[in-house]
Formats: sequence, C-alpha cells, structure tokens
Amino acid sequence: MVLSLTRTGLTEHVEKLICDLEKEGKIQCDDKALVRLVRALVEGEQVESTVRVYELMKKSGWGSRFEIDEYVGKVLRRGFKRFGKEELADEY
Repeated sequence: MVLSLTRTGLTEHVEKLICDLEKEGKIQCDDKALVRLVRALVEGEQVESTVRVYELMKKSGWGSRFEIDEYVGKVLRRGFKRFGKEELADEY
C-alpha cells in the first residue's frame, strides 16, 4: 500500500500512516509487515518517513530486545546510503 501511494504521488497519506504508527509509540519489530514497510519506504524514496520508522524501531527495541533482521538491516543501510544519511547507515 505504501509503495502504491508513493508511486501515485499521494505521499501525504504515507505521512499520515507514519504519524499513526508514532502515536502508538511502538512498532512490531519481528513482523514481516515491517520488512514490507521499510522496503516500500526506501523504494518510494520517502527519506523522512524511513528515518521516522527507523527511530520508532529503535525505540521499540530493535537491536536490543529484538534481534536485527539481516534483510531489514541491509535494506535500511542501502536506503540510508542512497539518501545521503551515512551516519544512520553506519549505525549497524
């Protein structure tokens, strides 16, 4: 859904979805939906939304309470490098 929204230029709806996640205050870090969300944000070049989801993942225990999924880490690392966010890419 996120990728479809970015491809059609409806990025304000993506922002609303991310805001809803932030209101909940946590995100399921061991869920396959997280993989799809992160990949869609990176592919849709949603820089700020990707950073916000990453911060929410860390706040929810990703990397401390939850083991870092290798694929999600790779997608984030490549996305952050493409976005010019080297400092975030180097956090792994």
